[in-house]
Amino acid sequence: MTFHLHLGAHKTASTHLQATLIKHRAMLAEAGVKFVRPDDIRTLIGSGQRAAVSMGALPSFRLARARRRLAHLDQGQDRIVISDENSLGQCAEMFQRELLYATSRRRLSVWGRLAAKRKTVVYLSVRNYAHFLSGSYVQSIRNADYFMPSSESLVAISRMPRRWGNVVEDIRNALPDARILVWAYEDYALLQRSLLERMTGLELSPVNRRPMATPSTGAVAQFGALSQRNGAALTEITLDQFAKKNPISDRNTRFSLWNEDQSATLTKMYVSDLEKLRRDLGEDFLIA
Repeated sequence: MTFHLHLGAHKTASTHLQATLIKHRAMLAEAGVKFVRPDDIRTLIGSGQRAAVSMGALPSFRLARARRRLAHLDQGQDRIVISDENSLGQCAEMFQRELLYATSRRRLSVWGRLAAKRKTVVYLSVRNYAHFLSGSYVQSIRNADYFMPSSESLVAISRMPRRWGNVVEDIRNALPDARILVWAYEDYALLQRSLLERMTGLELSPVNRRPMATPSTGAVAQFGALSQRNGAALTEITLDQFAKKNPISDRNTRFSLWNEDQSATLTKMYVSDLEKLRRDLGEDFLIA
């Protein structure tokens, strides 16, 4: 039995990968591969939204129950594939704490205990900090009340005291015996078929699904103005409606939290960190 854990960092095509696995679920089951969806994970770890949000230390009785459920999934399966985008943290949390996935070590401890002695492979996609954080911010306002980090907060975040290398260290700490495979989100289109084959052992055709794009600056601004007037949470479709009415153009550029200098600095950091990850991981850093 092998345990394949996809830690879907936000805005790195996790939903696309999950949609492909869901589409081929019957084929996977026939081949002895159990795919566990994010909703299934909530059941595995514990009931209620709190389990999805906290991913923290579990009471012993809940941990024992989760282990029994996982052992049941093992039966008759050659491998288990689990994918979840909240195991590293939540989008809004990064802006509240001014850190990249500040609680990932605590959250990952759950998987460290559940994986137990199973042969484990962990999958992680990383993305340019400038685009990743802007996209994560947009996702956070899709899911909650509109807020805008202060300029001081953005400066603190842009210094990136925590980077992707720290997230990899957290994974190693929680799952010391696991193999960790990392790739750049920018290479996903070229890597997706090989990634699916690594996870499942099968050749799967990716679904044709457009990613949820970051909207224009004007769309986010108008959404924010309406949210502040209403003083209440707005739904995801509201932001999408603004995005349709305010498409990206030369004058209405794609939304970004950063000015040109900050964006250039964040991109330079990312390029440097990719090189370090390549050196540290060797063949476990996947290249298109």
